[in-house]
Amino acid sequence: MTSEVDQEMTSRYSWLAPAQLWQLAAPLVPTAAARPQGGGTRRIDDESVFAAIVFIVVTGSSWRELPGTFEVSWQTAYRRFRQWADAGLWERLHRVVQDMGVGDLYAVWTEKLRAASAELVGKRLVLAGQAASGAGKASGQCLATCR
Repeated sequence: MTSEVDQEMTSRYSWLAPAQLWQLAAPLVPTAAARPQGGGTRRIDDESVFAAIVFIVVTGSSWRELPGTFEVSWQTAYRRFRQWADAGLWERLHRVVQDMGVGDLYAVWTEKLRAASAELVGKRLVLAGQAASGAGKASGQCLATCR
């Protein structure tokens, strides 16, 4: 029989990532901006998106290979990953894990998330520099955002 504490620590995605990792990340996740016009589709909960992002980064799968298990589209997962990267979430989460010394597995996962975030930012800077200099226009290269 499990105690209430054990049940609170259990996450819907504990088969993928320990519930404690989400508990460390949850307070660091930026709050969603309110839509001034209201309406729209229901926002996918942050825990589901977090689990989907961890799955993609840790397994090395492409965004489009995200399984339906997460009930999150790959576009939503990628968009939220980008937004959270811009907000510094992955760097802060990695620091929290290091400071708390909660385990090597967490450190490996958060380092992968931090590195993927840094890579995304680096690609954006390269593309922005190419676009500003006009590079790629003559050869017909696409300078769209990396996905």
